[in-house]
Amino acid sequence: MLRIDPALRRFPDEPDAGLQAWDSADALMLAHAGGLGLAGRRVVVLNDSFGALGCALAGLAGLDLTSYSDSFVSGRAAELNSGGRVRTLSELDALRGPYDLALIRVPKSMALFEDQLCRLSALLAPGAQVVCGYMVKHYAKASFELLGRIIGETSTSLAEKKARLVFATLQRPPTPTPYPLSVRLDGFEQPFVRHSNLFSREKLDVGTRFLLSHIPKGEFPVVLDLGCGDGVLGVAAKRQNPSSRLAFC
Repeated sequence: MLRIDPALRRFPDEPDAGLQAWDSADALMLAHAGGLGLAGRRVVVLNDSFGALGCALAGLAGLDLTSYSDSFVSGRAAELNSGGRVRTLSELDALRGPYDLALIRVPKSMALFEDQLCRLSALLAPGAQVVCGYMVKHYAKASFELLGRIIGETSTSLAEKKARLVFATLQRPPTPTPYPLSVRLDGFEQPFVRHSNLFSREKLDVGTRFLLSHIPKGEFPVVLDLGCGDGVLGVAAKRQNPSSRLAFC
């Protein structure tokens, strides 16, 4: 049976915060996966918060494991918790199928979930299983609709400790992903590339629009665009200060 290592830590580690590195959805997913007979199978894990899923699966002999997350924090936690056995991919384009099983923590962003499912629809082996886990308080009806439309008919487990699983078997043909988007913004000649997990993907949000109108001009050797998203603020700062060096983070 697959179990969560109680020694798992969050990243960055704050021992006094009293926060654990897993939840009931992680435990429920591992309990289910442990009964599937995974030896010799290719498994992909998506959105593993701090490595609870990947660390448990990495200990199974004969299992070919791939882990993906677009979060640096999650990837670093998985690497540290597994002693380097789990290396997390940060780009969906880096996934290489076919996979026999996909274990997915349902993300908060339904655009990201759609993007991930579309990519997986072309990377899953015929009849492959998809198991999604989520906490009931984060239930999103759209996640069921996306899973049914892109992968196949869905079924659910009973709720256990405020967590639930959703199951689907690949039945649909591959669905092209609509992401990334190419978005034209007023005042910029070139369109911006906007990926599925970007905040306010289809237009400028109010905060960014406000900042764009208040970028100073001066003798700045280096300008840091912190939390840069698609880089629109940094690009605008470079246009305002052409001699400055830009750092995007």
